[in-house]
Amino acid sequence: GLMMQADEEVGNQVWDQHYGDLQSQLLRQSALATQAAFLNPFQAVDVLSMGLAGTDLTHDLAFQRQAEDYRRVLVTSLNDEHAHGRARTGESRDSSAAFFAGLDAFHYHAPEFEASIRPRLTALIALSLWATFLLAVVLLGANRLERGDLPC
Repeated sequence: GLMMQADEEVGNQVWDQHYGDLQSQLLRQSALATQAAFLNPFQAVDVLSMGLAGTDLTHDLAFQRQAEDYRRVLVTSLNDEHAHGRARTGESRDSSAAFFAGLDAFHYHAPEFEASIRPRLTALIALSLWATFLLAVVLLGANRLERGDLPC
């Protein structure tokens, strides 16, 4: 159990380094996609709808972090039980059912609405600019039709 925990801690350090690099790359790509919303209104709608639905990168990374934190606590508990629990006391070769019943279940807590929408403000601004632009074009066209400058 002690050796497995030591191996787990080394693995966690490697995971943190490589996953941290990957997460940084994903966040840079997401920021670039969000900036593309100024060129493409559909990109703005995509970014906003995914954020509001909880299917965007922000929610995905939050889930992954919580799941990894839970996994680490669970594995540490299992390794500790293996090293110091009933399996070593001579009472029994198996851990007690009470030990396993005492393990907490995983519960995901989604980020608050404000934390979810904050990274999407750029897309919201872009969509607002697109809506303003389209409204101006429609009003200009309607004005020209009203004056008779455009044939129907």
